[in-house]
Formats: sequence, C-alpha cells, structure tokens
Amino acid sequence: MPMARTRTTLKALEQLLRGFSSPAVAYSGGLDSRLLAHIAGRAGLYPLLVHASGPHLTPAETKAVTAELTAPHVNAVIVTVDPLQVEQIARNGHDRCYHCKKYIYGALLDACSGRPLCDGTNASDTREYRPGQKALQECGIRSPYMELGIGKNDIRALAQYTGLARADQPARPCLLTRFAYGVRPRRHMLRRLGAAEDALAALGLREFRLRITSADGPPQLHISSAEHKRFGAQMKTVRTVLEEQGFTECTISAGQQLSGHYDRAAGLVPRRC
Repeated sequence: MPMARTRTTLKALEQLLRGFSSPAVAYSGGLDSRLLAHIAGRAGLYPLLVHASGPHLTPAETKAVTAELTAPHVNAVIVTVDPLQVEQIARNGHDRCYHCKKYIYGALLDACSGRPLCDGTNASDTREYRPGQKALQECGIRSPYMELGIGKNDIRALAQYTGLARADQPARPCLLTRFAYGVRPRRHMLRRLGAAEDALAALGLREFRLRITSADGPPQLHISSAEHKRFGAQMKTVRTVLEEQGFTECTISAGQQLSGHYDRAAGLVPRRC
C-alpha cells in the first residue's frame, strides 16, 4: 500500500469514526478490532470497547484481551457469553456463523448503552463465505473498513503506519471454526483445542489451525506452506507439543489457504489455487 494511499485511507477512516460521535467497538483482541480502537483514539474519540468472553476463545487470547481491557484509562466492558447454549450454533450447520454473530452482537449491543457499535469486518471478507455479515446488518452494526473498501492488506499497512503494537499479528478465528460442519463442538474439546493452539503459538507457529474434521477421527494440524517451509526442521517438536496436549494421532498437512477450509470442502466458496 503506497504511503500516500495509507495517509488518505487513515484520514477517511478517522473522519468516518468522528461522525459516530461516541462509538463502541466490538473488541476481539485481533488486529482488525485493535486497529479500529486505536484509530478511534487517534481521532480524538473515547470509544467504549466491548468484548465477548467465552469458550470460543483460547486461554491465552482471553488472558491477553482481559489485560488490555482492564488497563488504566481504558473504557471497556467484558461480557461473558456461551455460544454453545444456543442450539442453532451448537449443531454447527452452514449457518452457524450467522446465529453466533446474532447471539454475540446482541449481547454486545446490550452493553453499549445506546452507543453505535462498530466492528472490524473488512472488504477482504467479501471474497469468503461470511453468513455472519447478514446478522451484523440485521443488528445495525457499522463496519467502517467495509464501508470504505479497506481490506486486510490495508489494515496491516495502517497498523504499521500508525505504530500499533503487533502490526503483524496473525489471524486466529474463533475455535468454533475448527470443527467440520455437522460435528458438534464439545466443551472439553474446545478446552483441549485452545490449550494446544496456545502451546503451538508459544512454540513460534503463526499460520496454523488445529481442526476436528470428524466426530471420531484424529485431529488435523493445517499449516500454511510458508510456515511449513520456515518451521520444517522443527516438526518433531511440533508433534511432541501435540502429544503433550493429548493429541497423539494428529496428522499434519501444509497448504496455501488456511481460511475457509470447511467452506471450500462444502462448496460454499470457489476453490482457489
């Protein structure tokens, strides 16, 4: 992203956020929401950061975002949610994300005290299967990145330009996305997956997903091709970490695309080379 475009995009985003007067930001702790909160602060606003804590996050993610939101001078509310109590989510159909967004953002809206709620959905999401976007529209959520045509590469450029910490933060979608459609996420398995992914991240892996592809089969560790090349010599250590977390029969495979694995398998989005 050329520097001039980055400055222009930043100015447009700040102007849009100022139009909300007193916004709330759905704060997951990922790069998109962290940048949105950061830029709102740069724009002279004092946004309310609302976070949904629950079993869909790993222990390390929960610990990190709690530390961020309970720091001095941070205006934040942490809401505890349990997506698995909603049957439309727990059955894990193709519409899971729609029902999950509807449930979680409903809880976040209740905590906003009438403030307009913004989220980090961006223009790159339009290329993927995202049924949750319909739920956001129905809930009246504003998506500034989407409205301005700002994609993932733009977000990383803006994060670097504005000096946001961890501008290269890798994406880690919620743990419910690790289960193949039709496989019900169980609480004990969510806990095991979360602990294992945290251990792998602590080892240095960045672009990976630990997936449950069937109800009774072994888990699969999917890593990006670039990550496999970078980390190839340490795959034995990766297997040791998985075994320590109780995953003794895990298969490991590398590929170009991590996001949308089950969506492509179900024919919900086109396969890309």
